Amino acid sequence: MSLFSTCQHSWKILSEKTTESRLSHMSTLGYRSGSVTLYDAERKFIQIVTCTECGKLKRFVEEI
Repeated sequence: MSLFSTCQHSWKILSEKTTESRLSHMSTLGYRSGSVTLYDAERKFIQIVTCTECGKLKRFVEEI
């Protein structure tokens, strides 16, 4: 395969993960917070995929 060849990627999911929010993580550790911000409740959805044709790896990260 040439370095500059084009591939019509056919993605296959290798891994999916939703991270825990800071607020949730702190509460499992026993901390109590008086003021909660949207930043503390933010989580991320992470997917790692590979192309079945060329083997390229790619990571998609979405803030939810």
